[in-house]
Amino acid sequence: MTLNPALDRLHAAIADQRRQADEWRKPSALITFEAVRALDDLFCRELFEEGRRAPADAYRTILTWGGNQALQRVLPTVLETRPHRFLASSSNSAMKMDDFLFECAALQLGERYAAWLRDGLVEGRVRTFPKPDEPGNSDVIELTSVQGRAHDEEIGRNGLRWASARTAAIRSADERRLRQRHRKLYRELSDRVFAVDDWTIGYRSTPNIDAYFAEWARLYLERFYAQDLLGADDRIGGRPFSAYMAVLTVLSARAHKHIAFAQILLRKRPELSLRNLLTGVTGYDRLLKAVAGLLDADEREVAEILETLTLGPKNAAVHLSETGTCWAPLVRTTEDSIVLPIYGLDINPILFLLTDLRNRYSSDWAVMANRREGRWIRELAEQFNSPRWAFNDKNLKLKHDGKDVTDIDFAVFDRRDGDLALLQLKWQQPIGTDERQRRNAGHNLTGECNKWIERVTGWIAIYGLEELVRRLGFSPAPAPRLHLVILGRYHAHFTGSGVRDGRADWFDWQHVRRARLEGPRRSLAQLLDAVARETAASAAAAQKESNMLPIGDAGVILNPDRMPDR
Repeated sequence: MTLNPALDRLHAAIADQRRQADEWRKPSALITFEAVRALDDLFCRELFEEGRRAPADAYRTILTWGGNQALQRVLPTVLETRPHRFLASSSNSAMKMDDFLFECAALQLGERYAAWLRDGLVEGRVRTFPKPDEPGNSDVIELTSVQGRAHDEEIGRNGLRWASARTAAIRSADERRLRQRHRKLYRELSDRVFAVDDWTIGYRSTPNIDAYFAEWARLYLERFYAQDLLGADDRIGGRPFSAYMAVLTVLSARAHKHIAFAQILLRKRPELSLRNLLTGVTGYDRLLKAVAGLLDADEREVAEILETLTLGPKNAAVHLSETGTCWAPLVRTTEDSIVLPIYGLDINPILFLLTDLRNRYSSDWAVMANRREGRWIRELAEQFNSPRWAFNDKNLKLKHDGKDVTDIDFAVFDRRDGDLALLQLKWQQPIGTDERQRRNAGHNLTGECNKWIERVTGWIAIYGLEELVRRLGFSPAPAPRLHLVILGRYHAHFTGSGVRDGRADWFDWQHVRRARLEGPRRSLAQLLDAVARETAASAAAAQKESNMLPIGDAGVILNPDRMPDR
């Protein structure tokens, strides 16, 4: 029990919802395949003709939250040796799977809203209404976002979306060339795709077709954020990160090819079910030999890499314990068979790969993490590599009474206007929509950076700003204007992470990159002001989430436009 009646009632509803979801628990290769089919349908239907048997948008949005909870309950815990049965998904089996996903999504969303209530991001109250069709009452938990305390992560996501769009824009000429090539290939693709057993898809590829989709895959993967956590030459698990990306590119190319063939077949045969066309299954040995052959690589080496890209019994606890969605490129269901999803490869398979590498090779990961900041500092130095600027990239230690007080990761001085910025760099793991990761990352960032601000300002109060300028190696300037900047690689703002010290600017890297690109002649003060305006605009544009659904034995309404009187 807590002192919050709404939270107590929501906890009881979540417990009831968990019991309902657990009634579906049955580890099974066949049910897992049906679950992955449903997830492919949910996340990838927009790639096909709009309006084709699409459920209502609100219902569809809710279902997307059910993936991890569903796979926790149906993914085999032991791999059987018999081959995977490849059966058609019927309207009845699809409806049952959607019902299961809804139960799991309600559980997931209930836990999400409970975390918001605990953190003070929403306020709640319980209202009781008579049941309309039977004796008794029912509870409705009304949740309302606290002004200014929700969706701070959207600031960083806005910057990441800009970076992805910029990558696409830089490669737009290549994309146009590939689209033109696709139009030339279309007739050949159309001739090579066919229905199998009148319900699923088959196609015959060629080296030319494979090469085309491999080029698309390389281009597409460049857009995904977080791959900069590791450099291409960083070694993890005894091999360079580029080796993992090479295998991932092969899998991505296969997914792009499959989508293209499925789009054509669905135009030819609109009566076919999309669920029976998207998700594939193949023999594990067949996949291994195909990938190794395309890369001209050792099969044992490729097998080890494929493990890091595959959801299975051994790593399910790592990937499915998160409250976000596991973007698995592959799913292992039996010793002999492997499911080929589309949705993970389409949305961001690199997040799955990085999570697996971090847990599988933790000591190597720690070594790479220590090198990561050096790469970022080199990027910063490139941003300010002109006569107007002076910078210090040597990680200056600030000492007092012979002891380290804190350090300056990077400092930049505007020689023309006399402004000085001290930067504290924070490169954290990607958080996605996982509430635990969000809470931990936010509290760590805010706590550590608030301490840094206090220590830097305290040191300056003792030794003076002129002494700091001297130690940084910059030419003395009369009363330089000081700016403290907290710079997060992906995020500097986390929902419910406590009070940020207002003596510093809190920015994310992509917004800084954008401001430099759009205003290369800006002074330091103008640059920081531009980033501050864009940060504020991103925060203001964040949409307040709204939802209504049953969770256990209660109804939950998030940010309602109105509440019924009875």
